Amino acid sequence: MRAPTEHDIDSPAGRLSGLLRAVGLDLAYDAVSGADELLITPNRLRDHLERIHCGSVGGVLVTGTLDRRLVLVERPDSSWLVADLSGQPHATRRWPGWLDGHLELTEPESWLSPAGLDAYALKRLSRPRMLLAALYHPEYFPLPRFPLGISDLARAARATLVGEVVLADMQLGTTLFDLIQILTSAPPDVSWRTGTATSGATRSTASATTGRRTAPAL
Repeated sequence: MRAPTEHDIDSPAGRLSGLLRAVGLDLAYDAVSGADELLITPNRLRDHLERIHCGSVGGVLVTGTLDRRLVLVERPDSSWLVADLSGQPHATRRWPGWLDGHLELTEPESWLSPAGLDAYALKRLSRPRMLLAALYHPEYFPLPRFPLGISDLARAARATLVGEVVLADMQLGTTLFDLIQILTSAPPDVSWRTGTATSGATRSTASATTGRRTAPAL
């Protein structure tokens, strides 16, 4: 594997560029353009990388919390490269127990390492798809209320490295139409809805969806 240059480790965007160059992609600069903003939303970063390098790479996975964002890219030979965009060695991460025996890092003392992933790891890293939605009634409360904590829930979920998390907060501009688009274009496997009732009380509801059936989540 090509050793990353000093520029590669100056910033998360630089490390992302180093990862892509190690994969052998010539469009690394285009891919990391605006990456600092995309890093906030891992799903958008993944979609961006897949769109820029359509046909050049296999799978792309983006997971982990913002301070320890993890990007996994499949190389043309079906092997994987794993980068911790914080620049910290993989060995310093508290890896979840479910990955034991399913992900093997060749260079755990580096932030960038070749890795072996089995089918179980790939499935758990990408599913379930979770939607965390904060509902809001501006007709009753014209000004945003206190934080409803979906960002805390998202961080806790992302720390497990399981699946992907989508955030939708109506207090930050998401409309009812936007929510309908999210639910119909890519239906979530698990959804958590929290909102403010007309009395001002906060309500939270969770559901797990399989096929056409919806049941309370445990």
